[in-house]
Amino acid sequence: SKDSVGRNMNMLDNWLDGQQTLYLVVDEAHHAIAKTYRKVINYVCEKVSHVKVIGLTATPFRTDEAEKGLLAKIFHDGVIDGKAVKNESGIAYRIGLKDLIAKRILAKPIFDLKVENDDEVCETLGLEALNKIQNFDQLPDDIAEKMAKSATRNWKIVNMYLKHKDEFGQTIVFVLNITHAIQLNKVFADAGVKSAYVCSQITDRSTGVVISKRQNEENIEKYKNGEIQVLINVNILTEGVDLPKTKTVILARPT
Repeated sequence: SKDSVGRNMNMLDNWLDGQQTLYLVVDEAHHAIAKTYRKVINYVCEKVSHVKVIGLTATPFRTDEAEKGLLAKIFHDGVIDGKAVKNESGIAYRIGLKDLIAKRILAKPIFDLKVENDDEVCETLGLEALNKIQNFDQLPDDIAEKMAKSATRNWKIVNMYLKHKDEFGQTIVFVLNITHAIQLNKVFADAGVKSAYVCSQITDRSTGVVISKRQNEENIEKYKNGEIQVLINVNILTEGVDLPKTKTVILARPT
C-alpha cells in the first residue's frame, strides 16, 4: 500500500534499479494529491527515466480548483473531445455507471423504501443548517449528534428492518458517527437482531470507546460468515469493499 511504501521508500529500489521504462498505476487516483501519494510518485519518477503514471478512480473529479490543478500535474496526458492532449488534465478512458450495470460488473440498485424523518430533530433545524444540508451536503455536528441520539429515529430504522427482515437479508447501515453506531447497535440488539459496528476511529473522545483494527476485521469476517445480519458502518466500508452476501444498504446519514 502507499502507506507502507511511503515509510520505506528505499524498498522500492529492488524493483526500480536498472529500469528504463515503467508504468505506475495509482488506484483511487483522486487521492493522489495527498502528500504520501505524491512522495511515492515523485520518488519513482526520479529513479526511472521514462514513467507513465496511470490513475484509476470511480470519482474523477475534485470540487476545489486548486486540487484540479494538482491532479493535472500528476495525470497530465489524456483525451479531451476525442483528441490526445499533453500537460492537461484529461481522461484517457471512461465507462459510465449504466454500462457497468449492463455488463453486470455493478449491481443494479433498487431504491425500495424511503422513511420520512419527521421527529423532533427536523423541527429544530435553523436556516443556516438547512442551507448547509441542501447546498453542501454537510450536516452540522450539533444536528448530527441530536440525530444520532434520537430514540425515535433509531427505532424507525430498526422497525423498518424488522418489517422487511426476510426480504432485506444481510444489511449494511451507513450511520452518522460512532455515537450513532453505538446507539443503533443497542437498539438492534434489544430487538433481537445480531449486529455489530465498524469504525475508523481508534478512540472516540465523547464515548471513550476503543475500537481496534482487529475488532473491525473480526466483525467484517463474522458478517461475511453470516454470524452477523446487520453491519453498522462509520467511514470504513467505502472504497474497495467486497461483501457479496450484502443484499440491502440502509442510508441513515447524508450520502
